[in-house]
This record gives sequence, structure tokens and C-alpha cells, in this order.
Amino acid sequence: MFIPQSYLFKNIIPELVSKYGDNNALGFVGEESITYSQMGKRIDAVMAYMEALGIKPGDRVIIYSQNMPNWGVAYFATQCMGVVVVPVLPDFNPYELGNIIAHSEAKAIFISKSLEFKLAKVENNSIGLVVRLDDFELLNREETS
Repeated sequence: MFIPQSYLFKNIIPELVSKYGDNNALGFVGEESITYSQMGKRIDAVMAYMEALGIKPGDRVIIYSQNMPNWGVAYFATQCMGVVVVPVLPDFNPYELGNIIAHSEAKAIFISKSLEFKLAKVENNSIGLVVRLDDFELLNREETS
């Protein structure tokens, strides 16, 4: 199946930033939103961060979080890099999360602070990189292949 280059996130995001830079892009009702320009800068920063951590196109990365602006930033950054996103519902328990980790062979996980306790309960956790989605803090780094 042919997909025109103009349909890819890596090409759409810069166009949106250029066209709608000062408009609100992501946020919660009643809280300050981030603009398309701010979102574009965060996406670029997360892409550089993932690259520095050794994540490359074709790798799999889990996003395990409730809805938040940084969920969108992480998703767009992974898509722009050609990384495979494995979104996991926050309702999933440690057993279900462990199965997804094992079957997806994910190299990293973006996880919200409120769900870290579930990851801690996963047996035989093979995730080498754990990044807190709330602030993009690296929580651990183990050797990954």
C-alpha cells in the first residue's frame, strides 16, 4: 500500500507548527494548554532524547498512561521517528502489562507516575528503559539489545 509522504506525522507536524504555531494544541479543560509551537519543540526534544537513549526506527515503545498532553507528545515523537508505539490502557493490571511487555519485545516504556506501582509488580520485566511520562525523567536504564 502506497502512503504519500505528506500523510506521515514527520511531515504533518512541522506543517501544523508553521501554520498554527500560536494556537492551542494540547491541554486539559481548566488548565493552561500548550501551543503547536511548544508541542513541536517538545516533540523534537523527546525525539532527540529517545535517540540519545538508543531508540531507533523499528524499535517498540510502550506508552502506559492516562490521558495527558505528554501522551500526545510521546506518541507524535515516536511516530515521527518511525518507532512502533504500543499503547496500553491504564486499566490494565500488572499481569496484563507483563504479557504485553513480553509479547511486544518493547525496548522502552513511557509511564505515568500514577502507574509506576503496576510496573514494579510485573514479574520478569524485560523493559530496559523506563521514562516517566509526566516529566520525561529517565527512571532506569538497563542494558538493552
